[in-house]
Amino acid sequence: MNALVNSGSIALGLFDSASEKEVTATDRGKSAYVLSRGQVAVLANAGRAPKHDDPFDVSILFDSTIATAEATFYESERAPNASRKGELRLGREIVSRWMRVGDLVVIANIGERVFAFRKGDCPADPEQLAEVLAKSAPASIMARALGVAPSGNKKIVQRSVYERNPWVVAGALLRAGGKCEVDDCEVSLFLRDDGSPYLEVHHIEPLSDGGPDVLGNVAAICPMCHRRLHHGSDRSAISERLASGIRLKTAKL
Repeated sequence: MNALVNSGSIALGLFDSASEKEVTATDRGKSAYVLSRGQVAVLANAGRAPKHDDPFDVSILFDSTIATAEATFYESERAPNASRKGELRLGREIVSRWMRVGDLVVIANIGERVFAFRKGDCPADPEQLAEVLAKSAPASIMARALGVAPSGNKKIVQRSVYERNPWVVAGALLRAGGKCEVDDCEVSLFLRDDGSPYLEVHHIEPLSDGGPDVLGNVAAICPMCHRRLHHGSDRSAISERLASGIRLKTAKL
């Protein structure tokens, strides 16, 4: 879990690091957002050093009006005889165009990729957040999905529901590209609120039977095929064919 996140959100732990601070009237009025210590650490984790003339893009999450905003990370100027260093700030479009007074802004990173969003907009469900991140940074998310080790699966309630790795779920949906991964499926997919086709992530070898929670053991499939794989009389044959196809697709990634 990410040590910089102080909100207690499990979902925020998907980032390498994340930290929050409220936007003040001064931040907005001067178009110069003073960063918290935690947010400075996030930018350092992303490989960013204070440099006024080195703009970079920040991925804005959970805002339908803007996907990226240009930012600069810099130290404010102080008088030559000042007793302390200048404040570390973000400037440019991310402040002038996106931030609002009173917003509790989270700055986060995955590798070198920097994200920003309003804390209240972040879903509590890690799988939902992973899906959003997959659309914004597909290469990074797929790399994480492929890199998940086949460790033991955590049983979280007595009725045999198992916790799934959100990176694996997001990776399967990315790999499927909006199409059911059962090769002979002809079902018309309905669309979710965000316009993406609805698919469900199925473990070919069930977690309850010791199947690994890795990309090579999951398929993104339509609800009809999902029920068929659990209850259809031909489920064994379909599962074997699906497993073979998923192995081939995953090997090509």
